[in-house]
Amino acid sequence: MNTVAFDIRSLSVPGGVAVYTENILEHLLRQDSSRQYNLIGRKRHERFNRYENAHFIPFNIPGRFLNRFWRYFKMFPMNKWIGRSHLFYSPNFTLPLLDGETKTVITIHDLAFLKKKNALTVSSQRFLEYWIRYSIQRANRIVCVSEATRQDVIRFYGADKDCRCTVISEGANENFRPLIVGTNQKLRIQQKYGLPGKFNLFLGTLEPRKNIPVLVRACHLLRERTEVPDIVIAGRKGWLYDEIFELVKKLQLETRVHFPGEIENEDLPWLYNLCELLILPSLDEGFGLPVLEAMRCGKSVIISDRGALPDLAGDAGIVFPAEDVAALADAISKMSQDHILRRKLEAAALLQSAKYSWEKAASDTLRIFNELGV
Repeated sequence: MNTVAFDIRSLSVPGGVAVYTENILEHLLRQDSSRQYNLIGRKRHERFNRYENAHFIPFNIPGRFLNRFWRYFKMFPMNKWIGRSHLFYSPNFTLPLLDGETKTVITIHDLAFLKKKNALTVSSQRFLEYWIRYSIQRANRIVCVSEATRQDVIRFYGADKDCRCTVISEGANENFRPLIVGTNQKLRIQQKYGLPGKFNLFLGTLEPRKNIPVLVRACHLLRERTEVPDIVIAGRKGWLYDEIFELVKKLQLETRVHFPGEIENEDLPWLYNLCELLILPSLDEGFGLPVLEAMRCGKSVIISDRGALPDLAGDAGIVFPAEDVAALADAISKMSQDHILRRKLEAAALLQSAKYSWEKAASDTLRIFNELGV
């Protein structure tokens, strides 16, 4: 039986990559009983225990130390610790140091750090600049989660001259669907996260790429409009986020902008169903998973014109120029008043979101494994 070393270390950090890793692995295991999957991570994840072809291999060496050691000394590749596999798959941008015999596949989610230089801390910027270049050069095949990401990989690295890049879109799991929200469930979610009665939703990590100050300034323009719902900015604190809270305080929007923090996975479908619509004003998105999840719940979306967002939303959303505060405010106002338009977009959202699934993502990924002869 051929073996696939699957890097699950990204499951330790909540966010979009963790959601991708969890779902693509689960569906690979469901569909593929012909290979053994060695799950390389810091801790065992119980949800994968039921698969007979999933074997956990602990790997707890601190990444910062190891990556510096590999970069400067080129010694002791990961194979020395985890054993040899026919294929190493990284769903999180970068590969470890490996010997020359192991075939490799990586997933690139976006290259936003190359477009906006101050979007990351200095150490993260340096890490990605080196290791993504190394990984793209080393990888036998590169999975890009959208055509926008594939074009960026070609633009910055010229990586598709030998046709190594394949677009495989993400999906949304079956928990994301229209739900009937009873009074008790609504009160539970509202009290747990301190939510207002009606609200528009942003969901994502609080970091510069998400362009949250533009959303805050748009809310300021609409602050006197009682028909416009409050905004809930949900998600964990990432990096360089202080500006967001300072701006809310400066504009005196504390009663109109709400920060519930990170939302537990089991509550996300309820949160989407409770909101009026989703707003994602990002400066760049390789895919935009919250948009797909919201559409699966039958919600319309307002999105920026950057990255993969316009293609993902299709006819289900309103698109605005990413740095145009007035245009975003107009879009929010329009959606708050034009209920016929919102219902039309909500119907389109269900149709558009049906085009994406983790089942298809996994089957397309397995096709790559087959093409590599693994």
